Amino acid sequence: MNEKFERLGNLYRPPLFDGTNFPYWKVSMVAFIEGTLGDDVWDAIEKGYTFPTKPAAEGSTERIRKLLTEYAKEEKQISLSNKKRQKCNIHVHK
Repeated sequence: MNEKFERLGNLYRPPLFDGTNFPYWKVSMVAFIEGTLGDDVWDAIEKGYTFPTKPAAEGSTERIRKLLTEYAKEEKQISLSNKKRQKCNIHVHK
């Protein structure tokens, strides 16, 4: 594949950062994430992700992480966005 097109990326792979022209790469990466993966993934990148929790025991103030089967519908969607964010990070760092 042509080196220029490799750096630009495509619909299935983010643009490759080759160590030069960071401002251009950053704009391309944001456009890729928002356009291909969705605004919710960009939110996960900007805000970070906190796993859903529940009380450790009835009446307890201690909190523990929920099992995936205990997630509410919205929590599942946010978790999926986080997984997409993680996948995107893997591609960026290769």
